[in-house]
Amino acid sequence: MHLSIRDDGPSQYAYRAFGLYLSDGTLFAVYSQPDVILDKSAAASMLLTADVRFQKIDATTLVFGDTYWLNPPATETVQGVLEIADRAEAIAGTDHTRALTPAGVRRSWMRDSAKAPRLPSSNRF
Repeated sequence: MHLSIRDDGPSQYAYRAFGLYLSDGTLFAVYSQPDVILDKSAAASMLLTADVRFQKIDATTLVFGDTYWLNPPATETVQGVLEIADRAEAIAGTDHTRALTPAGVRRSWMRDSAKAPRLPSSNRF
């Protein structure tokens, strides 16, 4: 079983041990070591993964609760996963959920040459 532990909060800490608890509060597993496992700063997200191997278990008896997508959809304030707009979507310019590449931005600006931004000839990049 592969587990992921995530903390996006503003806390700052170092830890040398962690425990896994069952939904009824029973301590299921503990890992510890003398050296620091991870230092988390207030500005950082912490992501820790752990693998648990069961020697003998009926897998049909395992029940999992909520699951979370570790790569959230990107927004203007959250880093995450996004979809790149295709040519038609870039030209239409009506989709609020897809991103444009520089080429897509140029195509959308150039779809109508009368609307294309013009710089005076004295301005050079």
